[in-house]
Amino acid sequence: MDAQTDPQQNVTAAIIAGCIVAFVGFGFAATFGVFLRPMSEDLGWGREVFSLSLAIQALCWGIAQPLAGMVADRYGTARVLAFGAIVSALGFFLRGALIDPAVFIASGVIVGVGTGACSFPVVIVALGKVVSARQRSFVLGLGTAAASTGMFVAAPLSSLLLALLGWQTSILVIAAS
Repeated sequence: MDAQTDPQQNVTAAIIAGCIVAFVGFGFAATFGVFLRPMSEDLGWGREVFSLSLAIQALCWGIAQPLAGMVADRYGTARVLAFGAIVSALGFFLRGALIDPAVFIASGVIVGVGTGACSFPVVIVALGKVVSARQRSFVLGLGTAAASTGMFVAAPLSSLLLALLGWQTSILVIAAS
């Protein structure tokens, strides 16, 4: 049987994809604080520029999540996750490519909406829909563990990227992820 006719392979692929999205999306968006010192020192910005952008990001993330869930229920999770990935990548790209405090602050809206659309709750609900009731607790646990592991891994990985590549290139690597 090939993947098109074997439903279990499709379910397994969906679980793996969901865990990867939860890992990457939740990890880097939640651990961006490691960039505060190197960016502030290099650009001569006060903490308020960085903090305001992250605060706006957190607010937009929280507002976008339920809206993304509603859109995912109506139009499909894959479309919402793809939209979120593209928008958050654009926001991270702007943070690394354009060195302007106003753009950096505004990027909080873009990253927040993007990460909200490809966020943990959207992924978890999608995972819960593709498995049987018997498997649901285990698979939801996998998705939760993937997101938590993303947070655990992203901060030291971001710090390593900072040490090896500098802050601008590190942000662009995160945008590409």
